[in-house]
Amino acid sequence: MLCGPCSTAIGGGIGALNAPKAKPKPVRKIKAVRAPDERELKPVTTLQQTCINVIGAHIDRVEALGDIGPKNLDHINKIVCKHRALTAQNLGLFLEIDHRELKFYDCTNLNDEQLGSLALFCPHLERIDLDMCGLLDDE
Repeated sequence: MLCGPCSTAIGGGIGALNAPKAKPKPVRKIKAVRAPDERELKPVTTLQQTCINVIGAHIDRVEALGDIGPKNLDHINKIVCKHRALTAQNLGLFLEIDHRELKFYDCTNLNDEQLGSLALFCPHLERIDLDMCGLLDDE
C-alpha cells in the first residue's frame, strides 16, 4: 500500500495497486444458423387434400361405400374441382342414372369425349352446369 500522495501520483487512489483487477466479460459467440434450403422442405398437405388424393386413388372402392347423399356428393365435387382434381378416373363417382341436375365447377382435365359421356350415364338430366370446360367442342 502506498500513501495517498504517492498513489495519486501513480494514477490510483489509496490502495489502488492492491485492488483486484476487473475481469473482462467473456464474449459470447453466436452460432451461425444455416437457413434451411427450400428444396429440402416438404410442404405439409392439408387433411382436405389428403382425402381428395385418397378418393382419387381408390375411386373404385369409394363407390362400394354405398349411397353418398346429394349434399355430400356436391361438397366432395366442390372440393375435387377446387383442386382441379376432376379427371376421367373419378368422374364416375358423380354420375348416377337418377340425377336430374349436375354441376361441375372445374372441367379443365376432361376432354370432349368424357364430357359427352355425361349424357350416357345420366339420361334423365334436366340441367347441367359445366364451368371451365375449355376442351368442349361443337360435337
